[in-house]
Amino acid sequence: MAIVELKWDCTSCDSKGILGRHARCPGCGSPREKGEMGSMGKYLKEAEKKDASQNPALSKELISRGKAGADWFCARCESGNGNRDERCTSCASPREGIAVEDHPNFKGAHKGAKPLERDGYGEVEKSISQPTGGSSSEEKKYNPWPGPHRFPPKSPPPISPSDMAVVSGIGCVPLIPIAALIGGLGLLGYGIWWCFQTSEVEARVKSLEWVRTVAVQEFQPKTVRSFRSETQESDPVMPDQGVSPKAGMVFLGSCAQEHHHYRNYECSTSSGNCCSVGDVSECKDVTRTETESYSCTKSESYSCTKQDTVRVPDGQTCRDLGNGFADCETKYRTETVTVPDTCTRQVPDTCYRDKEVFDHRECDCKESIKAEACDYQTFVWNTTKVLKAEGQGTSDIHWPVYDDTPKKRFLKDQNFTITLEYLDGGVQSHTETTSDLEDYKQWASKEVYKADLYNMGGLEEIHRE
Repeated sequence: MAIVELKWDCTSCDSKGILGRHARCPGCGSPREKGEMGSMGKYLKEAEKKDASQNPALSKELISRGKAGADWFCARCESGNGNRDERCTSCASPREGIAVEDHPNFKGAHKGAKPLERDGYGEVEKSISQPTGGSSSEEKKYNPWPGPHRFPPKSPPPISPSDMAVVSGIGCVPLIPIAALIGGLGLLGYGIWWCFQTSEVEARVKSLEWVRTVAVQEFQPKTVRSFRSETQESDPVMPDQGVSPKAGMVFLGSCAQEHHHYRNYECSTSSGNCCSVGDVSECKDVTRTETESYSCTKSESYSCTKQDTVRVPDGQTCRDLGNGFADCETKYRTETVTVPDTCTRQVPDTCYRDKEVFDHRECDCKESIKAEACDYQTFVWNTTKVLKAEGQGTSDIHWPVYDDTPKKRFLKDQNFTITLEYLDGGVQSHTETTSDLEDYKQWASKEVYKADLYNMGGLEEIHRE
């Protein structure tokens, strides 16, 4: 907002365009009357057509006069007076409607009212003068806290220390959750401990079983194929000749060149397989990195224009202040204008990139090395039959009957099984095995053993003492 000086026309001497700061016509000295205020309307319209930059500069005094308020007109001589004038500048008549302190209709009795005094949050009631008209007043009680509560609510009572527990590191927390947590952890620990405790029960021997076997083997001829360069020929020695038997290697013939081992070697080539024909190979391509160019685009900046919306001044909106001045505010209109800008576009360019290209091929080759292989006769032990004897208890433990001859070999094996029963939520079985006859007999020497069971179930140990 800006204060703008208007103009007026004198009806007494027909002077035109008198500045609003003049309350009297500079030409004839006539005071500006109420009827002449209307002539300011055309000048107000002229001011509204101008931009704020065209408004004449005003001094601080003139701006203060413009903000002082509308003129008043003397009821006696109709002369215009400034809002700050208490008496007419033409006839000295007092301003109508403005009372002095001792006027009987003076409405300012409220200026004697005393402000309310508050004393903390206690019950406070102070007397305050309430105007009743004229200069008289009556005392009336005043409650500074209206509503359902006559006075402010009191602070809540403090929490009792017995309701809270101070725990180091975590502040004040309720006692019940802490106690429940500690109790739960203690109960869980006791339960785990109890599960792994043991109790003693009796384990009774239910059954004793034994099995003995004899594998009968004979020294029999077998044809094998062996590389001649690695084979030492010898005659066999039979078991019935009174010495340790020997397998021997007797040449039979049927020799031929056969694969003996591989010779490993490496090679490289630009293509294909560089290993010799017939050799086993495992090849892989080796690449190298090359940089190549290719056509691409890149972003380029250039100067351009764009359409933009701007606000431009379009006169003023003025309000006549009724004292030779107006309060004006700039009006704006929206216009579309072309403004400079920076744009981007894609232009051709040359780019570079790395790519892997074939360089050569490397091969791991295996050449088959051959040697002369022939048939030979040798002797080996072959199982011809298995004899078995089995039973229960310990009274008749024996081996199966076999024909012990020098041309044969006999391989013996034995296995003993002890089954025990005990109570653990019902009858349970436990099996012990051994290949030692004396151990088996020791198990059979007692009918009842002490056993330890876990409280959660399951056998821990059987005591043999």
